[in-house]
Amino acid sequence: MTVSARLRPVHAATAEPPLRRLGYFLVRRRRLVLTLALLGLIAAGVLAAGAVPRLSLARFEAPGSESDRAQAELVERFDTGNPDMIFLVTAKSGTVDDPAVEAAGRELTARIGDEADVAEADSYWTRGRPATMRSEDGRHALIVVRIPGDADHVRA
Repeated sequence: MTVSARLRPVHAATAEPPLRRLGYFLVRRRRLVLTLALLGLIAAGVLAAGAVPRLSLARFEAPGSESDRAQAELVERFDTGNPDMIFLVTAKSGTVDDPAVEAAGRELTARIGDEADVAEADSYWTRGRPATMRSEDGRHALIVVRIPGDADHVRA
């Protein structure tokens, strides 16, 4: 009993790697590819145009969770909460403990606190110089700002 196998010749088009064939196709049909890409971009823009106002910035705040209850307790008992904005103040020369930098930092903190929608503004200089609000080299300090309301209100 003899078994005969029929071998097919390898064609040039099938012998090339798939990415090379794709590259050749994209180059040969470049106008079509660019037109389709532009139409896809326009379609995505039209579909996404109405989505931004509907998105919420609530992030991972699960209602009823321990962190949500702690946040509510901070607001209710102490009239405070997590900061919504953080400013990094850098001393041009010296450290943030220098009198001129301290005066400028206190003034900036007061100016930010005087803004209409700001509920609270504290800084390294107004909280008694905690080490957690100052860089190790002493060139940087923080100003933290809280704006009342949820994340969507703060964004507006």
